[in-house]
Amino acid sequence: MTYLKAPNKDFVELLKGLEAVKGVKSTRFAFVVAKNIKELSHSLATLEKAATPTAEFQTVAAQAHVLAEAEDSDGMEKLESENQPLIEERKAQLKALEDMMEEEREIALEFLKEHQLPKDLSTDQLLPLLRIVEEA
Repeated sequence: MTYLKAPNKDFVELLKGLEAVKGVKSTRFAFVVAKNIKELSHSLATLEKAATPTAEFQTVAAQAHVLAEAEDSDGMEKLESENQPLIEERKAQLKALEDMMEEEREIALEFLKEHQLPKDLSTDQLLPLLRIVEEA
């Protein structure tokens, strides 16, 4: 394992990239992908928790969605005014999450050698993984 230092947002992108290739068939590649998904998921759990809206906000968001689909602007305005503190709380939560995404950390990851990469990876699949690919 090698420690990689980067902002949280880069690790989130790497995790998304790993998730996108977890169906690619190659034993060694799959092993490294699985280990890294497990490590990143564990390391980024605080970000996921910080991003999750409260149950109360989710209820209001569902109501807003219904009103938006019905194009009920008066209902939307009323809902927003009645729930202004809750909306402001969610905005603050998202701002704190943005700040967390910029924070740097070190995470121990398994790196891949170029020769371990499956031949059928597309450029779109490979781009997010480049941070953990070592030249042979």
